[in-house]
Amino acid sequence: MKHSIYNKILIGYIIFAALSLISINTFISSKVMDTETRRQASELYNQANAASTYYSNNYVNVSFTPQDTNIWIVGMSNDILYSSTPDSDPEVLPDLSEYFTDTYYVVGTFNGITKEELLTVYSPIVNNYQYYGYVVMNKSMSAVENRHIQIMNMINISFIIIFAFSMIVLVIFSIFVYKPLTDIMNATKEYAKGNYDY
Repeated sequence: MKHSIYNKILIGYIIFAALSLISINTFISSKVMDTETRRQASELYNQANAASTYYSNNYVNVSFTPQDTNIWIVGMSNDILYSSTPDSDPEVLPDLSEYFTDTYYVVGTFNGITKEELLTVYSPIVNNYQYYGYVVMNKSMSAVENRHIQIMNMINISFIIIFAFSMIVLVIFSIFVYKPLTDIMNATKEYAKGNYDY
């Protein structure tokens, strides 16, 4: 009976921590994934813009491939003129403009033509107001997911460390505050019974 309040507090605290951890790995995890996808897409888009500006003046000279990214130089008829990873290229590309109507990046397999899910951005190659093709950059979504996992691991470890410290505070509270209070309450009950030797 004397430990029932403390046990309830402890159980409630553990339930709260478990629910918090579940929430972090569901709701927050999806937000982190969306944010990381947008961040990496923005980086790819800046690289694609830099590459398309370069290719506008040096259309045939290809020497720019960012790390963990494959790059396509795509002609106006959606044929791949150059690829940094020719062995894994699809045979035919769809009309890319259909996929980039509302956003500067897409995630998917272009209706199954690529072997894996990709994060893709593209930037037009323009010279003297004339379009010559597109710089298309692809990054495997597994690379984005790996970064997402790293971020979530850091969040989870931080939460566990905070929870461990708070448990230490709870134990200190029980030793220096809760236990003396329960002793005083027990002494009061014993005195009320006439046990003055307690």
